[in-house]
Amino acid sequence: RTRLLDAAASDTLQASLVTLFCVSVPGKGTVFGPFRQYPPALQRTVLEAVSYCPRRSEKLSLAIRACLSEATSVSSIGALVEEILV
Repeated sequence: RTRLLDAAASDTLQASLVTLFCVSVPGKGTVFGPFRQYPPALQRTVLEAVSYCPRRSEKLSLAIRACLSEATSVSSIGALVEEILV
């Protein structure tokens, strides 16, 4: 099996995805990114892409968990989320 991303590229990709889910802004708290407005099919596609990273960064995992803890469409992608965050 050939890896398309080496560890450094995977880390860079994951760091850039954090803001898609949410960030913590001093004085404002958690600010959610555009992921929550995506239709469920696109949310699933994004999460499937994340699942292919050889390892998930803690920062990305926390951002996904925080974003989805309040999302309304999570039920349709719940199993995928659990697989990614394990």
